[in-house]
Amino acid sequence: MTPKLSILSENIRRRMYELDVRSYKALEIKAGVPRDSIRNLMSGRTKSIRAEKLEPIAAALQMTVEELVSDGRTEPAQGEEEIVKLPRYDVRLAAGAGAFPDTEQVIDYIPFNRKWLKSVVPGGVEKLVVVEVDGDSMEPSIRSKDEILINLSDTVVVDGGIFAILMNDALVIKRVFRSPDGLEIRSDNDRHPSWTIRDEGSSLIIVGRAVVRVGRL
Repeated sequence: MTPKLSILSENIRRRMYELDVRSYKALEIKAGVPRDSIRNLMSGRTKSIRAEKLEPIAAALQMTVEELVSDGRTEPAQGEEEIVKLPRYDVRLAAGAGAFPDTEQVIDYIPFNRKWLKSVVPGGVEKLVVVEVDGDSMEPSIRSKDEILINLSDTVVVDGGIFAILMNDALVIKRVFRSPDGLEIRSDNDRHPSWTIRDEGSSLIIVGRAVVRVGRL
């Protein structure tokens, strides 16, 4: 069997995102495959590949070969709209000292191209929401008044990921790392403090992962 390469590359890209494998080189090392083999596959230089050659890649991505080559529906199904409208909430994520959300009402819907969304946020788009950032603690990565897409279904902490976090009723956007003492919550702007949360279960809720920033140049 020769898998369809567009489906294969989308599944690899999605699974790399889910496992926080940050480069093709890292995946090649993890899978024990030749240098640039995955890069060539993802760039289209590889025109065909036998399914049995995918076994080490599938194993590195914690998948079966069948899952790796299955149709991930990167194109809209019949009757599915090309445009998806994501809810924008009347909630501001504090990138500073912290802010309390007064409401969680949807104030409008922002249209995005479904195919583009799936290319930058592998997986489903049903749990994506738009919120505004208020504060400068995540500069230069995220500026005050930027809007970001939060994936509410992605709540598993990976080191260095930027997450929306609810702490003691304060909704904040921070970079998160695991440490022997718990979770280390960091600001990108070194003028703002970082701290460690030891009791993750009772004092902190991971709301979702920040996946796209929309802001001024």
